[in-house]
Amino acid sequence: MSRAGVMAGLLSLGLGSLIGARASAEDNVPDDRPQAAASFGDPSENETTTASFAVENVDRTSRLMVVQSGDGARMTVRVAPTVGGLDELRKGDRVELDYYPATVLSFGADDAPALRPSAAPTRASAPPLGPAAAQVITTKVRVAAVDRDNGTLQITTLDGQPQTLLVREPAARRQLRSLRPGETVVVTYPQPVAVGLRTDSST
Repeated sequence: MSRAGVMAGLLSLGLGSLIGARASAEDNVPDDRPQAAASFGDPSENETTTASFAVENVDRTSRLMVVQSGDGARMTVRVAPTVGGLDELRKGDRVELDYYPATVLSFGADDAPALRPSAAPTRASAPPLGPAAAQVITTKVRVAAVDRDNGTLQITTLDGQPQTLLVREPAARRQLRSLRPGETVVVTYPQPVAVGLRTDSST
């Protein structure tokens, strides 16, 4: 091989090593780009809970159902489009729901707009099951009851929908201590989503 050929080979090897080393170094640099937002809350809030309720009202068009638990707490839950049995329910029926509960994301100033109703999803446009299916709501509400020991807040929205919210974040827990029934507060929370529905045959 000529001297020129040898030099060209050495140069190509040197450049290849340099490029490889640079790529390896870039792979080890921490990625500072913003990550996709995780679903709300900690992992424990990403699991369903199962409980029995009495049906108070069913809105089949929007797939919303108002239910009441045995201790009197009321909740407005959106039934996922993939869940059947909603059309057969009547007021007074008892049902067992597998659902993702609503957790307070934040309390805000008393200047939030009223809740804007959203179009109900259809089976064709069904969102994924789980917390990702929940509509996040920011609205002005009236405090119905406060349970500081268990960290729950019962509210009524301006359009009359009752809701029971879990309060888990330390900052929200501190604000919970100052709330009194009858007060008006702005709150952000994901609407509960039912992903399982069964008629309760125990009654």
